[in-house]
Amino acid sequence: EELKEAAGEYDSDIESDDEEMDNIRNLAAQIREKKLKILESKEKDTQGPRLPRTAKKLQRKSLEKEMSSLGLDMADKDKTHYAVQARSRSLQRKRKRDESEPPVSATRARSSSKAPRDQSGMRDVKM
Repeated sequence: EELKEAAGEYDSDIESDDEEMDNIRNLAAQIREKKLKILESKEKDTQGPRLPRTAKKLQRKSLEKEMSSLGLDMADKDKTHYAVQARSRSLQRKRKRDESEPPVSATRARSSSKAPRDQSGMRDVKM
């Protein structure tokens, strides 16, 4: 081991690399960059749920700007229909378990309503 160290076999200088190693390192860097680009493009491709135009929420400010740019007078906007908030649908109240129908028999478990497997099949009278 001491002879190898003295001969300089374990000394690794970065500058002493040949052209082939430089090419390999450049290729590896290009491969890494390409993989990152592929991952980024996949992340961009994922799209959330698409909403139709009717379901998209419009901001009143943007609507006012657009209308005023078209030449509509937006000074008296208190009487307009868009200034009043639309009435939303009221949600139905969910039933609680207590209000739903009680089970057929509170004492009998569900598993006991089925016949045991050894008795449930067709029986041969001769046996």
